[in-house]
Amino acid sequence: IVLENIYGVDLMAEAIEIARLRLFLSLVARLQHRSEIEPLPDLDMNIKVGNILVGCSTYQNAEDMLSGNLVAAAALDSLRPKSKKLVDVYNKFVEVQRVSTSGSQLQEAKASLVDLSTEIREELDELYASAIGVFGTALDKWKASHIPFHWFVEFPEALTAGGFDAVIGNPPYINKRKLAQYAFSGFDTDTCPDIFAPCMERAASMARPDGAFAMIVPIAFQFSDDYKLARHVIAGLC
Repeated sequence: IVLENIYGVDLMAEAIEIARLRLFLSLVARLQHRSEIEPLPDLDMNIKVGNILVGCSTYQNAEDMLSGNLVAAAALDSLRPKSKKLVDVYNKFVEVQRVSTSGSQLQEAKASLVDLSTEIREELDELYASAIGVFGTALDKWKASHIPFHWFVEFPEALTAGGFDAVIGNPPYINKRKLAQYAFSGFDTDTCPDIFAPCMERAASMARPDGAFAMIVPIAFQFSDDYKLARHVIAGLC
């Protein structure tokens, strides 16, 4: 259940480590006898570090963003076969853990998944950065500060299936004027004063059309004119 149904992303690496640990402790706590002990699932590919405001949600989103640059669009097109293959590689990684306790098989399956996803991620990072005017030596610095997260690369199985059945979260409440670590754009809610609004927009867009969506947000979202647009956007997505 944990391996095939729970996914998560957070900008803080510490939060990700704590989330994985709590899931492991929850699994162990359910054991009644030591004979029930089996290898814990590898959650490195389920719970990840990333910035949900920077990056592409779907392959179509990447195409739309790069459509004005013929060179970038052509480069992205070359990633299509790899992105489709990524789903099969991910499913094999999960299947190995479901049916086998072989450490070598798991290592091989994980290595294949990590190698392919890293290859796609690095190419996509470069294309995404070029679209917003980041090139050459500035790329590494931009990646370190922005930590881009491309959903269809990081969670290929879920995005190929049309999104998540349920999306829940607690976005950061930060006035956009005070945000110095990174910059973002491309959201309908970009004009809202606090970044919890675009976080909601991105998260809601990750849910399936028949899925559920819930986030803990300031009460101002419900009535403030500053978030009238956000309410309209979220209502349309949900």
